[in-house]
Amino acid sequence: MKVVQRNGGDIATQKTTQKAPEKVSDYDLKIDKQVENFLDLKQKLIFFLITAAVASIAYTLNFSVANLDKIVGHPERAVCLVIGSLMGLLAAGSALYSLSEEIASYRFHVDIRYRR
Repeated sequence: MKVVQRNGGDIATQKTTQKAPEKVSDYDLKIDKQVENFLDLKQKLIFFLITAAVASIAYTLNFSVANLDKIVGHPERAVCLVIGSLMGLLAAGSALYSLSEEIASYRFHVDIRYRR
C-alpha cells in the first residue's frame, strides 16, 4: 500500500504492484566480485598513501624540531616546512574524500543492481 495526497488535501491509499526480483546471473556476480576486489585494493592503497603522508610529515617535523637552530634564521625553510606539511595533509584528505566517493558509488551500484 502506498499513501498519496491528492490536490484537495485528503489522503488516499493506492495498491502498488511489485514485480518479483530477477535472478542474478553468474556473470553479474563475477562482475560484482571484481568490483569488490577493486574497491578493497583501492582502500588498501589509500590507507597506505595516508600512512605515508602522515609518517613523512611526522618525520620532517621531528627532524626540524631537532634542528631548530638551523631553521630559525631562515624563514624560507620554515615556509617550506609549513607548505610541505599542508600538502601532505591535503593529499591525505583528498585520498579520504576519494575513498568516500568510491564507497558511495559502490553503494549506488549495488542498489541499482538489485533494484532491477
